Amino acid sequence: MSFPYHGLPDWGLTGRKATVYGLDDLGEAVARLGSPVVWDRRGDVFWIETFEYGLRKADVSGSPTGYTSQLSSALAEHGPYCLVISPAADSLATVAVQWFHPLPPYGGWGHEVWWSGYDIHGEIRFNMAYFTGTMSLVARAIYSVPEENLYLLGAGEESHLIANNVGLLMDLSCYHVIKVVADFDTGYYKRVILDRETFECEDIELYSLVTDKKPALNHWVNILKYGASTCELAIDTLILTQNEP
Repeated sequence: MSFPYHGLPDWGLTGRKATVYGLDDLGEAVARLGSPVVWDRRGDVFWIETFEYGLRKADVSGSPTGYTSQLSSALAEHGPYCLVISPAADSLATVAVQWFHPLPPYGGWGHEVWWSGYDIHGEIRFNMAYFTGTMSLVARAIYSVPEENLYLLGAGEESHLIANNVGLLMDLSCYHVIKVVADFDTGYYKRVILDRETFECEDIELYSLVTDKKPALNHWVNILKYGASTCELAIDTLILTQNEP
């Protein structure tokens, strides 16, 4: 499913109009009706993907060839399907699923992913990139499965360790939730939430690089595999929020 903007100016038949309600007063009703947006209610919901209608505009890519992606009803937690991706058998193989949203506003954005993994000998990366037309600001949380460490990608491609000994149950029947929040106005992270733990990261600067890509928000999830393994990642729900405090 995809939701329009809420709590922000909207467009009517003749021009821009004001939306007269917000999600704050509807939080309890939303939770009782079964929405997946019950884990962290900060920010306005911009977009939700539960794979109810298949892959739609998702782009799955990888290197080298031999990666796979399939919808699974057996492993789904929200809605009828989840997406299972797996890189090729080669060492240092990668696979990613990504989306683009044109012309989003600046400000605080949150990227929330419900995920589970199996036999992943490598890294799982949760990414957002904001393209301005002249540069890109990148927010990336990296969970190293062998190390059980959680990192953030910072300025100058520096890796910042924000949590160690993060022992997660790596089983395709058990979902974890991560949310990466970044402020593309200031160029800094805000926080990372992993299951029940919140890590404040406001002193870590986003990675930036020069690019001529048109203004857009790109977000993706990918696996980078170190060695031989079956390596499957199930993605059940993705949520983008804006106006994150």
